[in-house]
Amino acid sequence: MKDGAIGCLEVLGYSVALDAMDKACKGADIRILGIDCNNPRAGDKAKIPNVFQVKFEGSLSSVRHALEIVREVALKYIDEEDIVTHCITKKADGMDQLLNMGKVKKK
Repeated sequence: MKDGAIGCLEVLGYSVALDAMDKACKGADIRILGIDCNNPRAGDKAKIPNVFQVKFEGSLSSVRHALEIVREVALKYIDEEDIVTHCITKKADGMDQLLNMGKVKKK
């Protein structure tokens, strides 16, 4: 999707990420590109021991709508400070390889 937008979600917990993205995919016309995970900034003191990042694409309006959905869903489980969302309004050449990278593999 050359002219589309990219959405990014970062949350504590795999189940939080999965539920948020499930609702976003059902509520907006988006496609998940990649999922990655890391240790949380707080390390062993974190409430949930992992951080998940999900990258997805769609039209600008679909991505913005999906970001509203994921934030609303994630807030049911975790605090606002543990949710990061971002929209990149134009995909630059060469981004595809980076967007599809991640520790969680699609089949």
